[in-house]
Amino acid sequence: IISNAESNALRETLDMGTWSEIEYFSDEKGWSYQINKGWHSLSISYKNKNQGVLNWDLIGHHNASNALAAIAAAKHVGITPENAIEALSLFKGVKKRMEKIASYDNGINLYDDFAHHPTAIKSTIKAVKEKYTEKKILNIIELGSNTMSGGFHGDELFSIDNLDSQILWLDHKSILKDNRGNIHDSHESLIKAASKIYSNFDIILIMTNKNSNNLFEPLKDIIETN
Repeated sequence: IISNAESNALRETLDMGTWSEIEYFSDEKGWSYQINKGWHSLSISYKNKNQGVLNWDLIGHHNASNALAAIAAAKHVGITPENAIEALSLFKGVKKRMEKIASYDNGINLYDDFAHHPTAIKSTIKAVKEKYTEKKILNIIELGSNTMSGGFHGDELFSIDNLDSQILWLDHKSILKDNRGNIHDSHESLIKAASKIYSNFDIILIMTNKNSNNLFEPLKDIIETN
């Protein structure tokens, strides 16, 4: 079992008993990383012993943790950490994971990300802020999944609105408390709000597990015609 040491839920589950060997990542006693010069260069260690430097295009702690898990899994089947790190350096990511959709001469860039639950949303917002420290970022979040739109995440979901970030919400079932005037119950309402402020931002990041074209296409039309 290759497990995330940062997850209390996983530790509690494994503590109930297992017949398998357990190896942890995001833990100095197992696999860990250190940022060199930003997220694009990571020193990879195993039990505090350096295994190599990963230079790649991805950003954020969540992606770095995924890298550790992949390297650990590769080692388990006989691939050396050196070769695993070299292979990961060629990995360009997948669709809907900080995927750049469009870039304009006025400096605005549109990104698409699948983040659809509070942990992923917070990680994505944090990673983008850390990478683009000098950029103004507009986050557009759609409550698309059943758990998100049903309010099952409770206060953890509501707390996202308290992040030091500009956020527009697409909340189809009106489960959020609209204290900042940034919550919309339809695509049309959200796009209208975005059209008034988009030019103030360098990056527009859409986070949804639904069809993001419903948000991107009208935004692209607005940007391209103004």
